[in-house]
Amino acid sequence: MRALILCGLLFPALALAQMAPAEVFTDKGDTFTRAGTKAGLAVGSVVTIFGDKIGDTDQRRRVGSASVMEVWETLARIKLD
Repeated sequence: MRALILCGLLFPALALAQMAPAEVFTDKGDTFTRAGTKAGLAVGSVVTIFGDKIGDTDQRRRVGSASVMEVWETLARIKLD
């Protein structure tokens, strides 16, 4: 699965404005994102998953959400909801 992830923390609009898109990938059956504490993620955070751009626009379709299970400086393990 290759998608983009955007953060939806306590203040979703502020978090979306401050967090750059990050890749979501799987490794050995677990799902990770290339964002971590440096991007403001913490265990228990809920993030929103967006797909590719819609046509010629800058908009992206929301494809789901995920919970942060473990977090490191630049990487987090997530569980897709």
